[in-house]
Amino acid sequence: MAWFRTIVSRCAPVRARFTARARREDGEVLIEVLFSAMLVALISAAILNGYASIAHLAGDQRKRVEANALAEQDEARLRGLTITQLAATGSGTGNTTYTQVIDGTTYTITSSSQYITGSSAGASCATGPTISSADEVSTTSTVSWQSGSTVNDNRNPVVIHGLVTPSEGGSLVVTATTGATGASGLTGVTSTVSGGP
Repeated sequence: MAWFRTIVSRCAPVRARFTARARREDGEVLIEVLFSAMLVALISAAILNGYASIAHLAGDQRKRVEANALAEQDEARLRGLTITQLAATGSGTGNTTYTQVIDGTTYTITSSSQYITGSSAGASCATGPTISSADEVSTTSTVSWQSGSTVNDNRNPVVIHGLVTPSEGGSLVVTATTGATGASGLTGVTSTVSGGP
C-alpha cells in the first residue's frame, strides 16, 4: 500500500496542474461554443432569407406571366370582333374593363380600341383635308393585378398593342356634321349608302 501512496503523492502536483488548467479553460470553451452557435444561427437565417426572397420573386414572376397570358387572350378576342363591335363600349366590345381571378389574385383587364388613319397614323375617324379614311383599328389590352397592399408588385402593368385591319369592302365609317357650323359628332343620324363602285 505504501507504493500506492507514493504514486498518488507524486501524481498530486500533476493532477493539481491539470485541474487548474481545466478551470482556466472552462470560460474559453463556453465562449467558443456560444460563438459557434451564433455563427450557425446567422448562416441559417441568411439561407432562410435567401429562400424566402427566391419564393417571392417566383410568385411575382408567375403573376406577370399570368397577366401576359390574359393580355394576349384579350388581344385575340379583340381581333375576332367586327369593326362595329370594336367601336362600341360595354361588355364584349372593344372598349371594356373586366376582371378575372386566378389562384386568388384578381386581374383587371382593360380593352380599348380606336380608329387610326393610315396616311397620318392619327387617332381619328373624322374626314377632312388631311384625313380621308379610317383604315385600321388600334387595340390595346392592359392587365393589372392587386398583390397584397401593392399594385402589380410595384411594376408597370402588362400592356399589349394590336392592329386590326378591316377586310377590303368590309366597313364604312361615317361622320355627320352640321351644315352651318361644321360641328361633328351628331348622334341619332341615320346614313344610307347607295350606288356602286
